[in-house]
Amino acid sequence: TAIMQLVEQGKVDLHTDVNEYLKRLQLPRNYARPVTIADLLTHTAGLDWDLDDIGTVARRASEMQPLAQFLVSQPPARIWPPGKQYLYSNGAYDLLGFVVEEVSGLPFAQYVDENILQPLDMHRTSFLQPPPMSDDLATAYEYVDGAFRAVPLPYYHNPPSRSLTASATDIAHFMLAHLQQGRYGNGRILQESTAREMQAQHFTYRAGEPGAAYGFDEFVRNGVPGISKWGVDLGAHSGLYLLPDQDWGYFISYNGNDGFQFINFLTDQIFDHYYPLSDEPVPPQLPADFQARARRFTGIYRSTGYSHHTVAKLGMLLWGPYPQVTAPGDGTLQVRFSQDDKNILQLVEVGSLFFQSPDGKTRIVFVEDGQGNITHMASGQWVTEKVPWYKTAAFHTGLLGIYVVAFAVMALISPVSSLIRRRRGQPPPVARLPRPTRLLTALAAALNLTMLALMAVLLPQSDRLGLEYGMPPVLAAVLAIPIVTTILSVGALISAGLAWKNRYGSLAGRVAYSLGVVILLAFIPFLLYWNLLGFRW
Repeated sequence: TAIMQLVEQGKVDLHTDVNEYLKRLQLPRNYARPVTIADLLTHTAGLDWDLDDIGTVARRASEMQPLAQFLVSQPPARIWPPGKQYLYSNGAYDLLGFVVEEVSGLPFAQYVDENILQPLDMHRTSFLQPPPMSDDLATAYEYVDGAFRAVPLPYYHNPPSRSLTASATDIAHFMLAHLQQGRYGNGRILQESTAREMQAQHFTYRAGEPGAAYGFDEFVRNGVPGISKWGVDLGAHSGLYLLPDQDWGYFISYNGNDGFQFINFLTDQIFDHYYPLSDEPVPPQLPADFQARARRFTGIYRSTGYSHHTVAKLGMLLWGPYPQVTAPGDGTLQVRFSQDDKNILQLVEVGSLFFQSPDGKTRIVFVEDGQGNITHMASGQWVTEKVPWYKTAAFHTGLLGIYVVAFAVMALISPVSSLIRRRRGQPPPVARLPRPTRLLTALAAALNLTMLALMAVLLPQSDRLGLEYGMPPVLAAVLAIPIVTTILSVGALISAGLAWKNRYGSLAGRVAYSLGVVILLAFIPFLLYWNLLGFRW
């Protein structure tokens, strides 16, 4: 809304490179097309997911960074060309908030207060931290280890996307302004044409299907279209729904961490009560030739909402298994969201790359690349990417197990065999590799094994590590190990070459050593895939 006000004033152009408005930082120009204001507004800028993961929260108000300082130190990463894919990004809205500061010359919280909150009589709403009405805030809770735990109000370094506190009554004023196309009482925060443009669709994977407006997400429930905005914080969830064509909306907010289950349940109840499907839906016709094309769509998919370039990508290992699409042979597709999920979604093709459930409530769009390969499956703002078997969580978990066994054998075989010989009083074999050569692989394997063991202990406790406050020293120390083992692995490769050149040790010894070196070197791409190499956070 603040951005659209500046657009009305001619101070911001929706289709101009955002870098034109940023004086203290610049997004990298690693794609031909620049990121525009409109791209940021629709979450299609191609920015990575991860501004929320590491180092976005201060422990106390005195430690908060100014927005400019935070964005300069942790600039959003560009991972895709803009305008092609929807990926929700708090970083996009932090950049927009920064544009408001740069263009207006006011701190973001002050601009919003003067130009939106005060005109709407939203006197118990603020982006300030701590908020002026902090004594009246509801307590947020998380359910941890079988008990509710109070969650203190966070202090965010990136307030535009995260720090709003408000009462339901105040949010109702904001909703009324948008239902009335920018008008509230006798005043206006937006011109009618601007408000309508803000609520119109500006990105979708298929014409006629829900997509993204400016700031709002589109939805269709029981055939009724609307726009919405969800929010989640530590121990709190909220959902705002507007039905402009019906001239009403509703807002839900509660202090729990149920993954939006209550919001979804209540929304289903509301729409089934007020907008019931009057007739039994007619099952769509099964295309006669679909079975021949079904394999295009089958496979494993995963959410695109993960950190692509930082160590937080490891969280994907905890998410598996991923949604799986199969073709049972009856002319339909079936989507199973997890192995133990008994609710299988059935889909029937009703158009090119377009499917829906027999009751018509769920509609899925598949996306293909220039070569005709299916790359994504989307339903509104829920977007998944099709992944080959070697990128699935199951494969990487199995691969991890293989590496653990291999490193354990490599680290222990030499000292264990030496111990056995000493106990038996046997002399060491005459033909064996020099001790420094053998130590390289054993040390690299032992360190890799230590790193994996420590990550296995620390990763499930990520909530307790305080990653939101920054990288904990213990985890940073663990992430230094792969740098050491990579250097040792390169050294082991050189020593293997010398062993073969100079015929050190026995043939069997050289082969075994070389196999260990291959395993060490094969682990490096694994480290790179999970962003474990090079302090990537």
